[in-house]
Amino acid sequence: IEGPYDGQIYLNGKIYKQMTPYISKYNGLCYVPGIGNDEGIISNATVEENITLANLRRISRLGFINRKLEAEEAQDLIDRLEINEDRKEMAGNLSGGRQKKVIFGKWLFTNAKVIIIDEPTAGIDIGSKVDIYNIINELALSGVAVIINSSDFSEVMGMCDRIAVMFNGEIRKIFNQQEASQAKILFYASGGEDKEADE
Repeated sequence: IEGPYDGQIYLNGKIYKQMTPYISKYNGLCYVPGIGNDEGIISNATVEENITLANLRRISRLGFINRKLEAEEAQDLIDRLEINEDRKEMAGNLSGGRQKKVIFGKWLFTNAKVIIIDEPTAGIDIGSKVDIYNIINELALSGVAVIINSSDFSEVMGMCDRIAVMFNGEIRKIFNQQEASQAKILFYASGGEDKEADE
């Protein structure tokens, strides 16, 4: 994803022209990178540490980390997301699909309100794809706003309530799920223009 060079974000009733990690986290805005991207995971830290690191305040008392509480909270998310790895396993040893689940776990631990997911299932096996879809559906049903950036047309049409098609950094067309088709998405993603909007 290219860095922003213009525009603003309207979040929780406020307008932001710049978005820092602190502002993002404070407002519950989180990002799940694609497979093969080192962002979001610390390879030489454990699964447990990766999950809890973004919100140490939740497991700390008087400035000290409650290790028992940390283990319980991390294990709860490991079980809930079916990561199927020991909490003390190094995150760098996990498959791409399980690493992505750990990142989801990290943001769930911070009580995320908006999650942006880049290429949710690219490069992962079929079984992990189903798990990721289930996690995304669970998030949406719980009230979390989920934004998916995907080049997989069938994934987009199957998962999204609304689809914004972009070309050269600009939104060319917004569909609801019922209106969208692969042909329509491809047309606008290739630079096609909305004739109705021009009239």
